[in-house]
Amino acid sequence: MCIRDRCGSATDTVFHIMNPTDIQLQVDELEPQVCPGETIQVNPTINLEFYDLDAVITPTADVDWNPQAETLVIGEGVPAGDYTVVFTATGDCGQDIAIANFSVFEFFSAEFDISGFTCTDEEISFSPINAGDLSGFEWDFGDMITANNQFPVHTYDSPGNYEISLSAFHSGANCQVTYTDEIEIGGDQVIITPGNIGYCGASEAAYSVNFEDPQEVVWSITNPYTDEVLEYLTESTPVLEFDFDEDSDVVVEYIIDVYALDSFGCPSEQTVTAEVFPAPKAEIGYSVVSATSNVSSDFSPGLLQVFLGIPCSDVQIDFFNRESANNCFWTNDLGEMCGESFDNCSTLSFCTDTETSGQLTLHVDNEYQCSASDVLDVAFICADEVTLYVPNSFTPNYDGINDIFQYTFTGVVDDFELLIFDRWGEVIFKSKELYDYWDGSDERGDYFVPDGVYNWRVTINSEKTDAIIRKGHVSIMR
Repeated sequence: MCIRDRCGSATDTVFHIMNPTDIQLQVDELEPQVCPGETIQVNPTINLEFYDLDAVITPTADVDWNPQAETLVIGEGVPAGDYTVVFTATGDCGQDIAIANFSVFEFFSAEFDISGFTCTDEEISFSPINAGDLSGFEWDFGDMITANNQFPVHTYDSPGNYEISLSAFHSGANCQVTYTDEIEIGGDQVIITPGNIGYCGASEAAYSVNFEDPQEVVWSITNPYTDEVLEYLTESTPVLEFDFDEDSDVVVEYIIDVYALDSFGCPSEQTVTAEVFPAPKAEIGYSVVSATSNVSSDFSPGLLQVFLGIPCSDVQIDFFNRESANNCFWTNDLGEMCGESFDNCSTLSFCTDTETSGQLTLHVDNEYQCSASDVLDVAFICADEVTLYVPNSFTPNYDGINDIFQYTFTGVVDDFELLIFDRWGEVIFKSKELYDYWDGSDERGDYFVPDGVYNWRVTINSEKTDAIIRKGHVSIMR
C-alpha cells in the first residue's frame, strides 16, 4: 500500500490496525439503593480518549441518562424495584459494554398537616403525614426558628405570611425529601382612629379601626367619674357622642374601649381617651352710651340696625362680650373706634354721626385652645321718615315660634300707641310702650282671646314727621 501526503508525495508510514476487542469499558458499581428524584453518578473507565457512552435502562422507566455529566437522573415517579443499566462505549474502532444494577425505593413524601389557631401567641401543631416512614426531621418555620423533633409545636410572635419546610429521610434508605407549605398568621393589634384626642364642648366624631374585614367589633364608652358605661356599639365605624354641660368648667375624660376579631378570628383590644374641655362662649352685646337726639335700633342675630333720625344723631355705641371670657380679641371693618377700648375681652366704643356700616367679629379662646366667635353686621341709618312693618298673623301657643304680635320700625319714634279691637270694636289690648308686644291676651280679664281676626291701630308721633296712624287686622291661629 502506498501512502501519500496531502501534497501527493509518497511517504513511509507505519500504522497498526487494532481489533475492536481492544476497546475496554469498565463501570464501577452503582449506588445500590436510591430514592425517586435522586441522581446517580456513573464512574466509567475507558481506555480510549475519544468515545461515546450510552445507557439503556431495563425495565423502561423515567430515568434520564446525561452523557456529558455521566449521571442517571431518577424521576420522582419511577416505580420501586430493581433496574439494570447496559452501558455501551463506542470508539473509532469498535464497542464495548458494561452492565450495572441499582434499586429504587418506593416514593415517599414529607408532606405535613397544620392544626391550631393561626394567631400570634397561639400554639400551632405540625404533623408529618407519613411520620412512620420518616426519620431525621429538619423543620424550618420561616421565622428563623427551627426544630428537629417529629411532631413540633410552634408559636409565632408576629402576624404575616410564613414559608414552612420539612426535610426528612426515608426510614429504610439514605434518601432525603423536602416539602414546603405556607401559613398566614393573624393577630394584628387593633388601632383606634383618631386615638387619644381632645374636644371642645359637647361633640360627636367618627371613629374606626384598622381591620379591613373584622369578624366582630365591640365599642364601649365609659365616663370615668361615674364608671358608667354609656354606650355599646358593634359598628366598625361608629359616630361617638360626647356630652358636656355647657356651664361646667371641669374637663371630662371619656374612656373608649374596643374589642375586635380580625379576619382570622384573632382577638385584640385597645383603649383610648377623649377629653372634653370647657368651650368658651362669644356673644356680642351692645348699648347706646350717648346720643344727641333719640335713636332707635333693631337687633336680630347677626344684624344690628341703628336709626339715627334726620339730621343724624351723634351717637356712641359700646360693643362687648355678653359671656365671661379671659382671652379674646376683636376684628372689625366698621371703622376706627372711639373712647376707651381694650385688646382683651373688654369694650369697643364706636362713634358716628353719619350713615355707615361694617362688621365686627369677636374671637374668644381659653387655656385648652378651644375657641369661639360671634359675627355682627352693623348698619347706622339716617332715616327721614318712620316706616312700620306689621305681621298679618301670629300663633300664641308658646312654642317659641311667632308667639307674639311683633312689629318693627325704621326711624325715630317719640310717642307710640297700640290698640287691639275685637269684632265688636271693644279695646282688648292697649300699650304706649314701643316694644310691649301683644301676646293674644285680653286685658279685661285673666284669659286669652280665641282664634280669629282682630283689628289694630298704631299711632306714631315723631318730631321729624307728622303724626302717623296705621290700621289693619291680624289673625290668631293656634
